[in-house]
Amino acid sequence: MSAPGTTRVEVLGAGIVGLSLAEELLRRGHDVRVIDPAPARGASWAAAGMLTPAAEVWHDEPALLDLGRRSLALWPAYAERLGVALRLEGTLLVGRDAADLQEVERQAALVRRLGGRVEELDPRGLRGLEPTLSGRVLGGVLLPDDPSIDPRRVLAALLERVPVQPVPTPGWAEVTVLATGATPLPAAYAERAGLPPGCVRGVRGEVLRARSDDRRPARCAAGCADGPSTWCPGRVARSSSARRARSTTRRPW
Repeated sequence: MSAPGTTRVEVLGAGIVGLSLAEELLRRGHDVRVIDPAPARGASWAAAGMLTPAAEVWHDEPALLDLGRRSLALWPAYAERLGVALRLEGTLLVGRDAADLQEVERQAALVRRLGGRVEELDPRGLRGLEPTLSGRVLGGVLLPDDPSIDPRRVLAALLERVPVQPVPTPGWAEVTVLATGATPLPAAYAERAGLPPGCVRGVRGEVLRARSDDRRPARCAAGCADGPSTWCPGRVARSSSARRARSTTRRPW
């Protein structure tokens, strides 16, 4: 039996969503255990840390943009509490040729129409901000209100605050929360949460790791290169072991 006002909660999944949810429930006085045989891995480990509601907004999505902006407004205090630096240099959208630049300009016009700040940059301006960019870029924009963060440092800070165990304790939880993006949904999670295995749908994304002597941009940068957009996370200060674990990415623009 839980103490008055306290609920025993098990959270299935120790990615950034499950850990942050568990940490907040603990702060509110609940008894929480996170269940995951491989905590802080998967998509959360590979993520670029982009906090970019403007860069990723699309037509007919003003409600999603509003949600992203309200979420972003919570990040400065949250990052400070976790002891993780929020990178405030903004996000670059870069076009390599005329067609790519046109896509960047369309996105910039949409952001402006929805009340966001946009700074247009010619090739010299881009290179002034990011000398690592290729001299072939034709132009781009800076979205100064779209910051980024190192997700691995967020995960490490949360793991210091949240108890994680590989398997659940039978009969312990009063409430079970499913907080995983794993697809297909592990059968043990589906059974535990009382949900069908197909209830979590994956969103396709690809991560490319490449070793290079080039330095990554200081900012998060998105480049349209022959159509599809490619994201390059801004560099962060890391220990030598962390740098070996996550290699740099060769610039495509």
